[in-house]
Amino acid sequence: MAFVILYPVKTVVRLTPLFFCLLLMTYAAEGQVTPEAQGAQLWLQAHAAGSPLDTKTDSLVQRLSAGLQTGIRFQTWGLFLHLEMHRSIGYDRVQPDIELIQVGPGVEYLWGGHTLRSSVSIGATSLTRAAGEEVAGHRGWYIDLRPVSVRFPVASGVVEFFPIYIDISVPTHDSELEMYSNFIGISYEWGHGD
Repeated sequence: MAFVILYPVKTVVRLTPLFFCLLLMTYAAEGQVTPEAQGAQLWLQAHAAGSPLDTKTDSLVQRLSAGLQTGIRFQTWGLFLHLEMHRSIGYDRVQPDIELIQVGPGVEYLWGGHTLRSSVSIGATSLTRAAGEEVAGHRGWYIDLRPVSVRFPVASGVVEFFPIYIDISVPTHDSELEMYSNFIGISYEWGHGD
């Protein structure tokens, strides 16, 4: 019975981000553009996201994240530093709650007249809270891949919507604790151009 109920929910969770990506790309193609910054631009972005599904275990896991990115942008390309905190609630019966922090460098590309953004960040992750066999303080690696997000200029900044981004976290090298999640998120970016 649980399979009959969960399978459609998992399918909708998996296909919804793809639908939003296509919708946002169509929106950007209609000419909703922001002016390109001249020279280098420093920026700071605060974001929050959530993922209801862990794709490695194919289970419904509530995974929440909040983070900051700060960097420098040269018209369409940029470099940034990524700092993000994650909390996985109900990961499994052995690991009921897991908290970790991610820190690493990243690269971004703005396209579609600066209305779309793609980025990737690779770095270190560390468990800050764990249960069972895992111990807080263990370190590992992560990959944060954001294939497409849409940006809307507002007031003195930019609101950015991530219809999907992929986070792979392996907080320990010597265990099977690996998390593969598809996140949906939103952010606000402040910037200062030269």
